[in-house]
Amino acid sequence: MVGRDNSVLSRLKEKSPNVFSIGCTCHLANLRVKAGVKALPMKLDDFLVDIFYFFHNSSKRLTDFKEFQQFTEVEEEKILKHCPTRWLSLEKVGNRTLSQLPALKSYFASHEDIEKPGKVKSINKRLHDPLTELLLLFMKFILPIINNFNTIFQADESKIGSLLPEMDRLLRKLLVKFVQMKYVKATNDLKAGFPGQ
Repeated sequence: MVGRDNSVLSRLKEKSPNVFSIGCTCHLANLRVKAGVKALPMKLDDFLVDIFYFFHNSSKRLTDFKEFQQFTEVEEEKILKHCPTRWLSLEKVGNRTLSQLPALKSYFASHEDIEKPGKVKSINKRLHDPLTELLLLFMKFILPIINNFNTIFQADESKIGSLLPEMDRLLRKLLVKFVQMKYVKATNDLKAGFPGQ
């Protein structure tokens, strides 16, 4: 469809050389999230997948974990699987893991294999690292903004006319998380501050 040689885009460019492709907005936003997650000091997405697969297909582990959910008085919810190709899964899985953190910490800390090298020890170490909870809280803080933006452009109808105002809104929502509101409001044209604009 948008290949370089024999595609719809290349044929359009033959007729109108000024045509260009901006790519899929949702895909580009997801790539930015992935790049951001990779920049974190811990491989959070791998960690979330490790937790899921530890319990996956083990009714004994799941039954034992339910006891820890009851003991720590957290809601009995399933452990979700983060799927990197599903754009909106990181927020849901991160939030679920955060809500299950007391039960997960208790379960892994008292597991019979805690002293043996392997997944139990590795997961337990990461669960008890204060950075883990901090990163999960940061993801809970920032991902809804990105996912709301992404959801807008997953509609059936074309949203090209909404792209610029929605990108401006996204940038402003992100900025006010880190910059005082008065400075964001005082800037009419956000792209004016970027090199080459």
